[in-house]
Amino acid sequence: MFQFTKTEKQISLDFFESIFLVCLMIALLPQALLNYRLQNTNNLSTTTIILWTIGSEITLIYLIWTDEILIIAATYAVFIAIALFIGCQIKYYDQEKQSISPSVSQKSKYFQFLINYMLLLFLSSICGILLYYVLQLTKSHLYMSVLIGGIIPTIIDSIAYFPQIILIIQMRSAVGVSSLMILTELIGFTAGTISICLEQHIDIIPMSSFVAMIIFNLILLVLTLCIFRNTNKNENGTQSDYELGQDSKESMTLLKDEMKRLKPNINEQATTNINLVDDQ
Repeated sequence: MFQFTKTEKQISLDFFESIFLVCLMIALLPQALLNYRLQNTNNLSTTTIILWTIGSEITLIYLIWTDEILIIAATYAVFIAIALFIGCQIKYYDQEKQSISPSVSQKSKYFQFLINYMLLLFLSSICGILLYYVLQLTKSHLYMSVLIGGIIPTIIDSIAYFPQIILIIQMRSAVGVSSLMILTELIGFTAGTISICLEQHIDIIPMSSFVAMIIFNLILLVLTLCIFRNTNKNENGTQSDYELGQDSKESMTLLKDEMKRLKPNINEQATTNINLVDDQ
């Protein structure tokens, strides 16, 4: 039976850990770019994004509290920042869809988007500080620390996929859900699982979390690439229809404004014509 030497095992461990960290750091970027390209987030579950953010926030603070390697904590911080950005995208595109007034300039909308994003980052930081002090209070009760920093985020991260899976099935469409994001997460969590197996003592808590997320990502991948594959081919058509609808809405708004502007002139001209007829 082939066995790794200690050096080979350490090299393999570092390799798979690096893959996991890189994939986790960039996992949500494809989704954020797809949202921008489609200019909507219709098929993206807000609940899933919120749960991902909460689970990652707890994990990040727990890693900082336990003095883990800085790069691991930084990776989770980047993941949270992108998740919050996607949350702001959801709010922004929902407001764009409901808005019918052109009175607010595009620059003002972008500025409001930036304010919302900075506010979410600030609130996330405050919650992180509070959670850190909660963990400090549990120093004398190790099981409480493990429950808060290990078991709870594991449960949250595992159930976070359910709302997105249910939404895709209900909408019978996977348009707007990035298959590249799912594939990146799948590769990352697979690499993370392998790295845990290479450790001297297997940590069952992250192991169970990674296995659950691999299963859910496989389900999402099947939904996006197999079951609802034909709907993904219509992404460009969906985007064109959305842009056409936006153009039509703006055109109608401009037409109404023009009619309002011309209405006094029309009334004045009609009054003049009536007076001329009366004089004749």
